[in-house]
Amino acid sequence: MVTVFIDSDRCLEPLDPGPCQYFQVKWFWDPKFERCNEFHYGGCLGNKNRFNTKQECVKQCIFKEHNPVTIPDLCLLDPDPGHCPDDRNGQWWYHFNAISGVCEQFFYYGCGGNHNKFYSLYQCRKVCGERLSPQIVMVITV
Repeated sequence: MVTVFIDSDRCLEPLDPGPCQYFQVKWFWDPKFERCNEFHYGGCLGNKNRFNTKQECVKQCIFKEHNPVTIPDLCLLDPDPGHCPDDRNGQWWYHFNAISGVCEQFFYYGCGGNHNKFYSLYQCRKVCGERLSPQIVMVITV
């Protein structure tokens, strides 16, 4: 089993509303509680841990440096579209294909599934592709 730590990024920066007084509702990743929280941004300066929507915050920050990702629990899983009891439309997400070593699109319904699912191609590549591709062959052949 290989444990990988994701590069430090904007999600690990502390909350900083900035010094200005032009207040706007924004979202930031709170690493202590591992969730996105609303805050009032002053409109200038601050740092990059600031998102326009909760969805954008979750999309960027679900994988954090302090949260190690283990290959068998994530990047080696087959894609799972999940199943919702209601009639949700779902959307296209990405999963890491351990056989080909690349991120591919798959249709995710929004409920259930497993952790090998990413909102964006960038996030998939960041978590699995860039970090794990060299180790994949070793893990699969062991």
